[in-house]
Parts: sequence; structure tokens; C-alpha cells
Amino acid sequence: MNAEQELYDLIYQKCLDLTENTFDYLPQENEPIEYPFIYVGNLSAIGSQTKTSIGGTYTLTVDVWGDKTQRIEVSTLGDRLIKQCQGLLASENYKFHAFFSEQEKRMMIDASVPNTVFQRCNLTLVFHRR
Repeated sequence: MNAEQELYDLIYQKCLDLTENTFDYLPQENEPIEYPFIYVGNLSAIGSQTKTSIGGTYTLTVDVWGDKTQRIEVSTLGDRLIKQCQGLLASENYKFHAFFSEQEKRMMIDASVPNTVFQRCNLTLVFHRR
């Protein structure tokens, strides 16, 4: 398996450890789900190379969604995930490093669904592989 997929799976499992309401897709409007839930989204990679190794920087977007009354729960889940994604993380074949100063958290109101208001925590998690 490649590094990107192993990192994605590693973070997905960390999200599942926080809540079983974790998805790798955004649930449809008519799909019955419980809030808050976590959506593990897009992953991008920028490769790097030295004479002796190949590495890279990986950026993963994770969203925590809740209903309009769940701001604290949504924010807390986001904080807990950021804490779990610090320091050295190891998958089966790769090691990744994450630094607190590179993680980004944004709390927002999302009204993209008509007549509905959501609390949303958008996380941008950055990992390095050397």
C-alpha cells in the first residue's frame, strides 16, 4: 500500500476511535445519521527527495459536523483529533511526523443545506514523511 493510503487509514481509525459516526464520504441529505459525525476528506501530497530517501508532506482535510446546538461537542471532537495527530505516527510501512504549529482548526456555521444550520469544525492536518 502507498504512503498516502496508509496515512488516510491511520487517521480514519483515529476518528473511529473518537466516534463510530465516521465517514469517508459526506452522507446524503436523506441518509439517517447521528450528529456529530466526522468526515475524513481530501488528501494531498507533495513529494520530496534526498540522495538517500524519498519523503513528502501530506495534507489531510477532516470535517466534524454537528447540528446547530452542538458547537461545544464539535469543537471538542476537533481538539481531540488534533491531539491524537501530534508527534510520531506510524502505519504498517511508514512513519509520519506532525507538528502542532502546522495544524489548522476553523469553527464555522454552515448553511449550505437549505433551511438547515450546522456547526462545522474544519481541520487541516499536515504530516511529514522522511
